[in-house]
Amino acid sequence: MTSSQEKKLLTLLSQIAKEWPDETVTQWALKNIVFREPGISGPMSLYGRKYMEEVIDLWRGPQVSDLILCWGSRTGKTRTLLIGAAWRIVHHPMRCLWCKPALHGPGGARNDARTKWIPMLQASPQLAALLPTQYRRSDMTFLQQIIAGSIIDWTGTGSARQLAGNPCDVTIQDEIDGYVHRGDVEAHPSALIDERTKDCPLPMRVKTSTPTIEDGMIWQWLMRSDLRRRFVPCPYCSEDGKRKDRYFVLGWSETVEILPRVDDNKQEIPVAWVHWDNEKDIGDDLDPEDIRIAAETAHFVCPHCGAKISDEHKLWMDAHGEWRPTRKAVPGIRGYHLPSLYASHPETSLAKLTIKYLSSRANPDILRNFINSDLALPWAVQDAIAAARVIVEKPEATQEGKWTRLMTVDCQQSWPYFWWVVRAWRADGENRGDSILIAQGHADTWEELTAIQAKYGVANSGVMVDSGYGARENAEVYRECFRRATKWLWQSPSSGRLLDKPVAGARIFPRDGWLAAKGFPSRKRWKSKTGEMLPYRLHAYDPFHGTADQGKYGDYLFEFSGDYFLDLLELLRSGKAPETWAVSEGAADKEYWRHMEGKMRESDGNWVKRSRRWPDHLADCEKMQVAFAYYLGLLRGAPQADRPAHQNSGSNEAGRPDTTRQPIASSG
Repeated sequence: MTSSQEKKLLTLLSQIAKEWPDETVTQWALKNIVFREPGISGPMSLYGRKYMEEVIDLWRGPQVSDLILCWGSRTGKTRTLLIGAAWRIVHHPMRCLWCKPALHGPGGARNDARTKWIPMLQASPQLAALLPTQYRRSDMTFLQQIIAGSIIDWTGTGSARQLAGNPCDVTIQDEIDGYVHRGDVEAHPSALIDERTKDCPLPMRVKTSTPTIEDGMIWQWLMRSDLRRRFVPCPYCSEDGKRKDRYFVLGWSETVEILPRVDDNKQEIPVAWVHWDNEKDIGDDLDPEDIRIAAETAHFVCPHCGAKISDEHKLWMDAHGEWRPTRKAVPGIRGYHLPSLYASHPETSLAKLTIKYLSSRANPDILRNFINSDLALPWAVQDAIAAARVIVEKPEATQEGKWTRLMTVDCQQSWPYFWWVVRAWRADGENRGDSILIAQGHADTWEELTAIQAKYGVANSGVMVDSGYGARENAEVYRECFRRATKWLWQSPSSGRLLDKPVAGARIFPRDGWLAAKGFPSRKRWKSKTGEMLPYRLHAYDPFHGTADQGKYGDYLFEFSGDYFLDLLELLRSGKAPETWAVSEGAADKEYWRHMEGKMRESDGNWVKRSRRWPDHLADCEKMQVAFAYYLGLLRGAPQADRPAHQNSGSNEAGRPDTTRQPIASSG
């Protein structure tokens, strides 16, 4: 063991064996901390902010290496940092690096040190007694304070040079989502700051922010943590907080909430959503009177007993609330999520938040601030284009005419391995091309997909399976599709024609089997036999290439232009197309709508994923539904040459070689 390793071990053992004060950090702070800021001066208090206690007490011991606070505005997250750092100065001297997005300006490092941190130190008697005397004023600048063996450095994150320097045992990354990352030049500032604690045996790394987007640093760290949420009791049915099964978390609306609805034990997380009495009467064109009524009647609804819970209950619920982890974490990382709904502040009352939300619905910039700052949620589903959602009671709205059911499947390399959508398409009459979502979901095995196909009555030739980028090995998809054919055709080795009877030396093609597909991220066109440029083609391939059966069998791969059919899907969803794109009642859940907003159109017109971690597999299934329906001539805008007609031709050119695939039988 080297001398450096011995030193680290001795430091670690001394910290573990250190005799800590009997009182908690919160108990100490209530007796010793005094704030001195305009409008919020006075002794530290937990009145209306009991939720701060557990977070503050974490500064006492070494059980957590990374503390993540994803909190809304007016919740007091900055005060937890001030209190924790003050406690360390008195009881456990530290070298601390305190980082803000900028060095100067409002909200910058220098400004926070000058207007919040130092005034608190000077106003708190126990801390004031430790401050340097007038003969050592250089130890007490706005960017560095040397106090009783502790050194606190304040800096912005505008340059990597500002983040390099002496090792630290405490780092505070405040408003981390505001850090500018020049990815082509240097590592993310957060990573550079964490490097400062590399030599410390018991580091304390604190990261706080209101979130911005799902790819933002605070949200990514929160998702690595145990994601603690604040559960509070119902003032009506919890028997004064004694019944733990009558606790819930506070949430704004299911349409904006993106946090998991179940914990890692598969237990549903009960949520009290916000409602107002005239909710059904409020449309897109808001009347000031409607907003006034909504603000006056806004309330939470208990998910257990249905009681209306108002602002006057917040203090009692806060006093009896508790933090509960909802997922398994990376060891040492503890995360807390808290929207402003929990804060007992005039600006966080249900009336004020309702006015803010309703008034901002037509303005994405204002709505984004509400989602980020008040709900402590990333800008996600909320910025998606509102799509027409036609809900019908029955899978086939009228039960008249012919309906064709199609099943499309998106394959992935990791669980869930398959995502699928079953949609019914009207195949005749003036309403040809109307479609209704029957069901959607995910599966783990090919056998499950076969069972789902049978359950919803999808013809064998009505199944399309993706084999493009992100899928499991293409060969697996090709062979599974080939094996599910119910009939066979033999390709004559002399004429290339496909025959119904076996021929010596012929390649065998499936008939009425599943169709493998591959989408291209473009608006590519292929020339058909008639000279027409189409957004798809069927391409011959050998499903057993590279095996002992190579050359014995053949099948067709459906290649299509992904962006073209995303454009068409968007048109159908917008309600501007002649066809109706509908959803049967109960067929779509929140996960489905989330996937449907997983892609966005850039300024150049191209489609991209909304973020790397946003799921879009069901959207890919719906894109394939549109491509499949277009190929079959079910959409009114599909060209005549595109529609199936039975021909004995083994062509692999653009256009459908219909001898290998019969028109799909109606399942309606």
